[in-house]
Amino acid sequence: MDKEPYLPDEDKNEDKTEIQELKGSTDLFAKLRKLGLRPTSARVCILQVLLASPQLPLSAESIFRELDSLGIRVSLGTIYRVLNDLEQCKLLQREWDVGHGTGKSRYLIAPAILPPPSYTFTCRECQRAIVVADRQLSEHLHNQAKVAQFDQQLATISIQVTCNSCAASAK
Repeated sequence: MDKEPYLPDEDKNEDKTEIQELKGSTDLFAKLRKLGLRPTSARVCILQVLLASPQLPLSAESIFRELDSLGIRVSLGTIYRVLNDLEQCKLLQREWDVGHGTGKSRYLIAPAILPPPSYTFTCRECQRAIVVADRQLSEHLHNQAKVAQFDQQLATISIQVTCNSCAASAK
């Protein structure tokens, strides 16, 4: 089972009793309909969870736990089906997490839906993630990705490292 991602202190203080309303939800609903998808409660709730932490890729299990903590009952099978539908329609981007020798899908809102790219350092061992919100670094990394022709679907860059705590405990 995944460990909860690390969130900076200001994110931990957010009121988790309700999900934030989708920004531009009318546009998102129209986009879903245009792609042939009804804006069902499951789709909307999953998109809301992903939009609440747009820089952190989330697994289906993490989305399930978040919805459950908010009192929203959606089966894990429905979450996987919705994530697959949204990925096929290019609303989500999937990345593979190969930590601990197992491949696990994590999902992000696609770059066309989300504004500028973000960058995270993610510990391979404990999955703690730190979002880098440095505009100058973001621009530099984006320019490098563009030169190397990696910029078409660039939403985030996740840099896999081992944090100091995990490195110390491994000794």
